[in-house]
Amino acid sequence: MPLTRAGRPRAARSQALDHPDPVQRRLAVADCLSAEALLGRLDAEGDAGVRHAILTRLGAMPEADLESRLIALLATEDVALRQDAVLALRRRGEASLPALQALLAGPDPARRILAAHILEGIPGARARAALAGRLPVEEDAAVCLALVEALTQIGTPEDAPALRALHARFREEPCLTFAISFALDEIGAAA
Repeated sequence: MPLTRAGRPRAARSQALDHPDPVQRRLAVADCLSAEALLGRLDAEGDAGVRHAILTRLGAMPEADLESRLIALLATEDVALRQDAVLALRRRGEASLPALQALLAGPDPARRILAAHILEGIPGARARAALAGRLPVEEDAAVCLALVEALTQIGTPEDAPALRALHARFREEPCLTFAISFALDEIGAAA
C-alpha cells in the first residue's frame, strides 16, 4: 500500500476528507486519487482553502469527465470558487478545450467572455484557434473585446486576417477598434 509523506497509508489519509480540521482535509485532498470523492467533498466543503485545494487537485487529474462539473462552477456567486474553477480548467489544458469551445458558442455572452479569458490561459495552437475561430461569427461587441484581449496575449500573425475583418465589422466601436489595433501591434502584424 503506498505511503503518504506523513508515513500513513494513502487510503487512511484519503478518508480524512471528512476530518473536522481543515488542515487535515487539505492534506487528504493532496493524497486523494478519486475525482468522485473530491467532487463529493466539494459540495459540502465550507473552508475556502480546502475548496481551493480540491479544485487544484481536480485540475491535475486525468479524468475526462470533469469539465462539465468545472464549467457548472463558473455560474456560482462565490467569486473564489469560480476563480478556482477557472484555474482548474486552465490547468487541465487541452482536455478542457471541447467544453470551453461549447461555452464559447453558447447563448450567454457573459459565459462566452469567461470562456475567452479561460482559453487565454491555455497554451497551444488549439486554444488560440478556438479564439480566432469565434471572431467571424461573434456579434456581441463585449465578447469580441474579450476575444481580442485574449488574442493580444496568445495570438500570432496568423490571426491578423480575422482581427482585420473584425475591425471592418465593428468600425463604429472605438474601444474595440483600438483593442484590435493594439492586438495587431502586439502579435507583430501591425499594418
